[in-house]
Amino acid sequence: MIDALNIAANGLIQSEKRATDVARKIIDDTTAAANFSLDDLPEGANTAAVATATGGSGKLSGGPGFGDLIQHMVDLKTEKHVFAANAKVFSSIDETLDEGLGRLLDDKG
Repeated sequence: MIDALNIAANGLIQSEKRATDVARKIIDDTTAAANFSLDDLPEGANTAAVATATGGSGKLSGGPGFGDLIQHMVDLKTEKHVFAANAKVFSSIDETLDEGLGRLLDDKG
């Protein structure tokens, strides 16, 4: 049972890391696909930071295709299900034990 708990805990950790990476890709790709001009910024905006981010051009263009974003969203949804499945292991083990998960951890220390 301890092995199952270790596997489930590692699964939770890995799923969270993959979901975070996919979310970061979505943000990076959609940010790269943004298209705006320095002239569109409100007065008082930090134009120096925008100029740095855009390489001085004031334009951000390119980025992922629609298919790339769909794949990222599918990956994110998959990680949600993987995380939920690993979390279910904890409740399933607790339900199968006569006196619950606490006794198992007390016995194995």
